[in-house]
Amino acid sequence: MFTAFCLCVCMLAIFPASDGDARATGNISGVVFDERGPVAGARVRMQGTEKVAVTDKAGRFVLKGAPAGNAFNISAWKEG
Repeated sequence: MFTAFCLCVCMLAIFPASDGDARATGNISGVVFDERGPVAGARVRMQGTEKVAVTDKAGRFVLKGAPAGNAFNISAWKEG
């Protein structure tokens, strides 16, 4: 069973991995929460990729290695 909740990307930040890297990547960070507050242990996935992060006890996550300059759909879920 899956629980529905809200994914809020409170902070969207793309930081280049290095100045000379032609294929710059960055990180996307945010918070997952539901009506009761932050959701710990939720899986957050960048659609169309294999990139997955798990939220910490405060609901925070970081997806590393996102190609800079692109738009993404991000989904979050938690079993149980």
